[in-house]
Amino acid sequence: MCIRDRDSNMESRDSSKVVSEDLVKAIVQSEQAFRNQFDPNSLLFHNGDPTPVPLGGVRQPKSMPTVYSDQLNDAEAMEEFLLTNPEYNDLIARRDQLGELKKAVSQVPPILEAILRHRDKGNHIGTQKAEQKKHELIAQEKVKLDVSLKELASFGPIIASLKYTELIGKDLATIEKRAKEEFPTKEELTDFGFFVKKVTQKIFNEQKRILDQIKILKKKLLSNPKPAEEKKTD
Repeated sequence: MCIRDRDSNMESRDSSKVVSEDLVKAIVQSEQAFRNQFDPNSLLFHNGDPTPVPLGGVRQPKSMPTVYSDQLNDAEAMEEFLLTNPEYNDLIARRDQLGELKKAVSQVPPILEAILRHRDKGNHIGTQKAEQKKHELIAQEKVKLDVSLKELASFGPIIASLKYTELIGKDLATIEKRAKEEFPTKEELTDFGFFVKKVTQKIFNEQKRILDQIKILKKKLLSNPKPAEEKKTD
């Protein structure tokens, strides 16, 4: 190795060492600054404001700045203001209705599993008393199934009004139809259960999409609450 290359390598190592030392110092300083925010003996404690943080969400302390208007720092005032917006109310209603629909869909497979379980258990015992008990238990589950399917059918107009017919309308019709059939084997019922899970996942994904819309709209409304202020002056 020539002298020039050796000197170049030494300079490179020295430069790397300086960079590493500067990086370590920056990390240490950043960590210390973060800790000082929680140290009562530091001037940086709560951004220099010694006032204790109030409990119950009654007041927003100055040491915890917000992007929202001063009039809307109270949680109750925020919700009251948001509910005056038709678009916000519509999104909340959609999300809640989809939640109820998902719950109704999820109730179907466990009932069908119970019917199959009672039917198979009775077949193994084979006594007259067991047969009678089996039919009673199956009848009880079928009543539950009938109630559940009627609840599911009641969502038809809602699905149409929310324009979800293409997304889940056909799937719900399939669930209602197949749930009235008898599943001869556990494997077939398991396949049906997987189908139902796919439908509930579709509903969940739509709920998540709506929730994202709610968050965006909420931030927009609370950062510019002019309509709410105009309403108070009427």
